[in-house]
Amino acid sequence: GFPPAAHAGRTVWELGLPEDLVGALDAAVGRALRSGLGEDLEFPVPVGRDSVWLHARVVPEPDEAGAVGHVLLVSRDVTERRAAENALRARDAMQSLLVRGVSHEFRAPLAAISAAAGALERVPEPERRTELLGAITEETARLERLVANLLDLSRLEGGALVPRLDWCAVDDLVTGGRRASGVAFRPGELEVALDPSHPLVQADQV
Repeated sequence: GFPPAAHAGRTVWELGLPEDLVGALDAAVGRALRSGLGEDLEFPVPVGRDSVWLHARVVPEPDEAGAVGHVLLVSRDVTERRAAENALRARDAMQSLLVRGVSHEFRAPLAAISAAAGALERVPEPERRTELLGAITEETARLERLVANLLDLSRLEGGALVPRLDWCAVDDLVTGGRRASGVAFRPGELEVALDPSHPLVQADQV
């Protein structure tokens, strides 16, 4: 979007850039002229309906006496690099959110197992001990499902597991997810309201 022949040898005021950007570049050139030090800038430049990111290096050019009378502005397109950095930041944010969510999901069954195991040492009644053992078994199965889901997620990120997308009804996905969670909700504890006219979505029902 920026042919070198159309921009080489021009001042920042002749490049047809937005006024605020021209002001920032002109200020950087002024600092380089006064200090003799180079400076790096990165900024978006509108191109039609889109924009590209440029990295500009302000390079002072001293004369034989060491005085800076000219400044060279060298720029390159870093749009792809910025997009990759943004994608990496988004992925890191998603992973942090996932870790917090997983930590919460693991704490609940672990706490239940710990409480039931501690109670087993103090409860002599056989019926009550059977209930506690059942709770431990149920929460252990819940942990196993969480671990299996994490392993599936790891395989998805690594490309070893490829989702099989199909058109699905949202209510079927919600019902399947609730059932797969293994959580036994009490009546009225969880209410799901879905618009029956909601269009189908692409998802892997498994």
